[in-house]
Amino acid sequence: MERPPIAISLCDPAGIGPEVVARALAVRPELDVRVFGDPLVLARAAERAKVPRVAAEALRVVTTLRPEDVTPGRPNDASGRAQLAYLEAATNAVLAGEARALVTAPISK
Repeated sequence: MERPPIAISLCDPAGIGPEVVARALAVRPELDVRVFGDPLVLARAAERAKVPRVAAEALRVVTTLRPEDVTPGRPNDASGRAQLAYLEAATNAVLAGEARALVTAPISK
């Protein structure tokens, strides 16, 4: 029986979480993970961190934010709603058996 992947909740797209995730997966690309987040946010984070983008098959798209929706370092209502959506989707995947564990990037409170 194949083990399900590890779910990673991207958390606040305006915070450091996207860069932490991009850097971690650049160092360990062989890990079987599903990042619950946003393709634009992850691409921008990888670019800032100067690491390769997270593979498309490792991303579970939860939001499709526009560039003007999120400014790094400036949490807002859109980023707050997004981080909650990522956490909820990742938690539901674990509860449904689609993922074996949940890891969260830093959460903005």
